[in-house]
Amino acid sequence: MEKFKKFLKSALPIAISAIIGYVTMMLVLKNMPEDSNKSILLIKLIIVSISLIASAILHTIMHEGGHLIAGKMSGYSFVSFMVFGTVFIKEEGKIKRKKFPVIGAGGQCLMEPPELKDGSYPYILYNFGGSMMNIILGILFFIAMRFLDGNLHTIFLVTAVMGIAMGIMNITPLKTGGIATDGYNIYLCKKDIKSRYAFWVQLKIATLLSRGVRFRDMTEKWFEAMPLSELNNHLIISTAIMRYSYLIDIEEYNSAREYSKFMLDNCPKMLGIHQNEMRCELLFFELTNECREEEIEKLNTKELKDYLKATSSYLSRQKLLYAYAKIYEKNDIKANKVLTNFEKVCRNTPYLGEVEGERNLFMTVVSNQKLV
Repeated sequence: MEKFKKFLKSALPIAISAIIGYVTMMLVLKNMPEDSNKSILLIKLIIVSISLIASAILHTIMHEGGHLIAGKMSGYSFVSFMVFGTVFIKEEGKIKRKKFPVIGAGGQCLMEPPELKDGSYPYILYNFGGSMMNIILGILFFIAMRFLDGNLHTIFLVTAVMGIAMGIMNITPLKTGGIATDGYNIYLCKKDIKSRYAFWVQLKIATLLSRGVRFRDMTEKWFEAMPLSELNNHLIISTAIMRYSYLIDIEEYNSAREYSKFMLDNCPKMLGIHQNEMRCELLFFELTNECREEEIEKLNTKELKDYLKATSSYLSRQKLLYAYAKIYEKNDIKANKVLTNFEKVCRNTPYLGEVEGERNLFMTVVSNQKLV
C-alpha cells in the first residue's frame, strides 16, 4: 500500500502534465477549420509549443506574485522574490538584485510572517495566494480568448489552460521531485499545531539569515532537539534540520556530524533535497577527517553528484567542492578555481547570515585543519 501511494504521488504530476497537453491540443484542433492542411497544423503545433513555454514562465512569475499579494494582505513583510535564479531582495532598506537559483523551484517569494498570537498566525491565504493567482489569471485568459480568433485565440487558450492546471496542481496536497506543494503545506498546518509552528519558524529563520543574523545568534529554542516521535512530516523535519546548521555555527562539529547521521537514518519522510543536503554534509566531514575512499565513494553516488552540480551556487556547497578537489582528487587547479569562486558566491547569496560561518569553515579546510 505504501509503495502504491508513493507511485501515485510521483505519477500524478506527470498525468496532470499529460492532461494539460491533451486538453490544449484537443481545444486547438476543435477550433481549426476542417479543410486545414498539414502546414497549417504544423504552424499551430509550433505556436502551441512556444505558448506552453511562455505561459509556464508567465504563470511562475504570477504565482510568486500571488504569494506576495496574499502575504501583504495577511500582514507579512517582504523579504525576497526569486524567479528563475534572479533574486530581488531587501537589504538595508534597498531592493538589490542577485543571482541565486534554488533547486526544484522556478520561483520563490519569501516573506516574514506576523508575530505569533496565542500560538497562531495567518498561513492559509499566504500559501493559497500563488495558486489563486494562477487560477484567476487562467479564467481571465479564457474569457478574453472568446473575443479573439486565429493565433491569438490559440495563445490565450494555452495560457488559460496552463494557469488553471498550475493552480490546481500547486494547491493539491502533493510532494513532487522532493518538493512539497503549497497545498500540502496548508494541509499539514491545518492538521497539526506543531507543523504550523514549524512553518512559522522556517520563515523567521530565513528572514533573519537574509538580514545577516547568524544561526548562533537566533532564538535557541528554535533549534532544540525534537523527539523522534514528532518527526512525522516534512515541515517539522525541515525545521529539525536547522539544528544541524545551528550546531555547525556554534562549532559543535562532532554533534553536528552525529545529528546528520541520525536524521538520515530515522526520518524516511524527509524531502529529497534535505536528504541530499545531509549527505553532502556527511561527505564533507568524511573528506576533512578520515577521508576513507570506500566511504567517500559510498556517499558520492550519481544522484549526489547531480545534486552537487545543480547546487554549485550554494554557499555551503563551496567548502565541499573545495575539499573534494583539494583533499580527495589532489587537484590544486580545480581547488583554486573553487577558492576564487567562493567570494563571488558570498556576494550573490541572499542569506547573509551564513557568510561569516561558511567562510570560517572554508578557511579551516584551506589551512588543512580537521573539524572533529
